[in-house]
Amino acid sequence: MRVYTSGPNHVLVWVLQRTNILLSRFMEEVGTTSDYANSIIDGAKLIGTVRRISSVAQAMHETDASQRPSPQSLVQAASSRKKLYRLAYSAFRSLQRIEDGDPETIVEMLRETLLGPLHDWQTFELALALGMATAFSDKTSQPLRLLPIYPGSAKAVIQIGTCRIYWQNRTSSYSEPEAEPSEVIVDGILTAYGIAAGSDRPDIVLVKEDGAIIAIGEAKFFTNEMESWRSAFREATAQIVRYGRGYASGSALHELLSRSLIALWHYPKEERPNSLLADKPVALDFVDLIEGNLHEWSDRAAKAAAI
Repeated sequence: MRVYTSGPNHVLVWVLQRTNILLSRFMEEVGTTSDYANSIIDGAKLIGTVRRISSVAQAMHETDASQRPSPQSLVQAASSRKKLYRLAYSAFRSLQRIEDGDPETIVEMLRETLLGPLHDWQTFELALALGMATAFSDKTSQPLRLLPIYPGSAKAVIQIGTCRIYWQNRTSSYSEPEAEPSEVIVDGILTAYGIAAGSDRPDIVLVKEDGAIIAIGEAKFFTNEMESWRSAFREATAQIVRYGRGYASGSALHELLSRSLIALWHYPKEERPNSLLADKPVALDFVDLIEGNLHEWSDRAAKAAAI
């Protein structure tokens, strides 16, 4: 008689049960409109196919998901000649390491699941968010906490003390500014052709607890490093000013822009001003983010946060 409550069978069945539970829980968290919904649905279909196998269905019915496999069962699964049991053991150990907070396993999991489905430009935007958060946390001595990232949601992605960082989100502090003359003409042409003008959102926004905007971050990813940086800089500048007008006006707008960030994928050192411009957005590139060269920006942001 086959036993499912011990040995490698217990490891296999427990992993299948746990996977099914986590998939269901994750779907409830992110919703069917999330970018991850299709991946979750595909995984659920695979589990469903396996569960329809009569022997597996029986095993899952007879096994208590709350009772984890014993050390002896894990050893037997790890040393089994059958690859299926060894894979089940590897999955169990990965989950165990994540639960224990193992950095390498968590980073590997994030690369395969969180960052994998994103485009390069989205990954660059998140790199900017993390760079800003780390520099701001170091400058203000406030703890940094990563929050669940659900693309398209209205929730913050990083918390630094009482401040929060939002990704691709205008936040509730944004008010649509009065259209400039050129924008009115553009909207009129689009409307005449039955095309919606559309709207865009800042890549990164750093917000105080009371909703006041500390800084805006605009990231520009491109592949032609020698030719594209100028056009990317122009586009980022126009966008960051347009977003800024939704949060402030007059001298307050200029102050907001002076503590905001333009991050280019590549910004040639020889093309940069000899010194940073105190009344203009800080401009840097990906190498600066990696090396943590955000001291001037974090000084400006920290002063605004203290007001």
